[in-house]
Amino acid sequence: MDYLGAVNRVLVNAFILKGDDDLIVNFTGNQHEATIRVAKNAIQTELDSFLSFFQVDYEKTTGEVVTVASQRTITLPSDFVRFWNDNPFLYLNTDASRRLYEWHGGENHLRQQDQTYLTNEGVENWWYWDSTTVKSIAFFQVPNAVRTWKFDYAKNVSVVNGTDPIPLHSEQESRALIDMASRRFSYMIDKERDLSNLESDREYSTSYGTLMNLIRHKNPRNNYRKVYR
Repeated sequence: MDYLGAVNRVLVNAFILKGDDDLIVNFTGNQHEATIRVAKNAIQTELDSFLSFFQVDYEKTTGEVVTVASQRTITLPSDFVRFWNDNPFLYLNTDASRRLYEWHGGENHLRQQDQTYLTNEGVENWWYWDSTTVKSIAFFQVPNAVRTWKFDYAKNVSVVNGTDPIPLHSEQESRALIDMASRRFSYMIDKERDLSNLESDREYSTSYGTLMNLIRHKNPRNNYRKVYR
């Protein structure tokens, strides 16, 4: 399912498109343009919320950074969201067994342990987050040569254009997520509804449960009934 298809599903679920109404073919130049903007926001918000709790395979990619002699910090790829999985590491391009892990406690701890950490050059043994306006990391020790380090990370899979895919494996998973977005949309356009009550909405919870069952790497139970204990 792509972003355009997801918006159409939201509009159909909310009965904005009904009867003989044609599905929208783009995000501009039609009578529902204002409503479409709300639907787009509902999907983006729901997707952002989902991805903040779960890592999906669509996000996983490999990047690299190249150190520069006497340069402590380096900027991460522009689509970088976070490192992949817990306890992330960088590995040397020419020797994958050579790894750099994060300095525990970050820069605040490091500055107390080594007063020369900003200038002390050598072979880098650790990385830590650099506090700046872009996502970047720094090395300890400060690199003294050019080396290429690779790493796995989660890339930005936000949906912007109509052809952008909903970053889930199957149509079933996508439908469940978009059905959650549909309920969010209905709360956003209805002034009588309090958006803070969304998570207690039964249809929203049902779609959420469906999505969780579909994305987990386990086979379903052999029986179809509620389990109370």
